[in-house]
Amino acid sequence: MKWNHIALTTVIPMLLCARPVDAQILIPELAAFEKFVGGEWIGGVDDPKETVDIVMRFEVLLDGTAIRQVKNLPSAKQKTEKLFYWDADAKSIAYLYLTSNRYMTRGRVTLKGSVLVSEGVQYGPDGTSRQVRSEVTLNNDGTFVETLVGGHRTVFRRK
Repeated sequence: MKWNHIALTTVIPMLLCARPVDAQILIPELAAFEKFVGGEWIGGVDDPKETVDIVMRFEVLLDGTAIRQVKNLPSAKQKTEKLFYWDADAKSIAYLYLTSNRYMTRGRVTLKGSVLVSEGVQYGPDGTSRQVRSEVTLNNDGTFVETLVGGHRTVFRRK
């Protein structure tokens, strides 16, 4: 069999049908995350006393039924991953958040207007726990702001 024939009948159609991972279609319940998926986001804490740079990306997983948020804080030598998914029993978006310094957070996400509100319980490696809340607002200029209630405000721009 000639290689040209294989390319024309197999490889080229596969390439034409393939979509980049970031272009996967999300289930309707996760549609609020669509604008975040694809490429990298670069952020910095909105505080002149701190210079923590953050690199973040959102990836579609499992045929659009979940989203992974990967966050890297190179200067702090910390990485985090958050998995968002639709919890059909609770009829809400749930998340699991893990950090390289052994914290874990479980919670729910609600959409309030154009703001994604995450609320949950954070568990520390020492056995402690506390309520946490954050808000993510997508701005008209293509940036988004993540505000940790009682903590930092970070502005992210696409790389």
